[in-house]
Amino acid sequence: MIMVSFDFLSKPIVFDENNISVLCIENHKLFRSIYNAFISEKSEENGIVFSENFIPFNTKGNICVIDDFFRLSYSNAIIKKLYEQIEKFTVSDLQHETWQLKAHIINFMELIVKSFDYDFDFNYDINLSDIFKMLSLKPATDKNEILDILLDYILILNRYAPPKCFILLNLHLYFSIDELNLFYNDIVNNHIDILVLENTKNFNRSDFENVIVYDNDFCEI
Repeated sequence: MIMVSFDFLSKPIVFDENNISVLCIENHKLFRSIYNAFISEKSEENGIVFSENFIPFNTKGNICVIDDFFRLSYSNAIIKKLYEQIEKFTVSDLQHETWQLKAHIINFMELIVKSFDYDFDFNYDINLSDIFKMLSLKPATDKNEILDILLDYILILNRYAPPKCFILLNLHLYFSIDELNLFYNDIVNNHIDILVLENTKNFNRSDFENVIVYDNDFCEI
């Protein structure tokens, strides 16, 4: 069980795999402070404590903050793990096609070598990951459906470099309630813990959401 405590809230927020926790902080200065604490990985210094089964843990490497849904990118480490997974798939499920591809590449290179008077060497041990890299194989991040891209991003990170939870900022600013319901449904079905931070309470609430509001008068609602 993952929980997060804020020093201005009366009790911790408990992540529920069947619901989405939403914290709305109306005070702009406080919201900005919390946002900065997350992205600078200085949560503890700002009165924010994450814990798992009541044991506190450091946010570095354990919390993934996503604040820009339009410029998502994958680290080289994630791409490398994806390539390794794809290569395992080709060996087990596309063995014949993989052998044919490598054979065609070698034949092609030998034709090139024979066409020149110079001496050439090339590597006969073909690594599929090098081919993937040459062709810039990577998850799409330029589709029109931003929520689909975001969902893929979260699912891929959760599989290959799983944080304990994700922090998403101002989802309601960009997406309708119908879009969010579909997104939340996939998040819940994949048992992923997320906390949504909003800085206004003027939005329609999804049935998936457990909303806590900390208003401009510093009152918890």
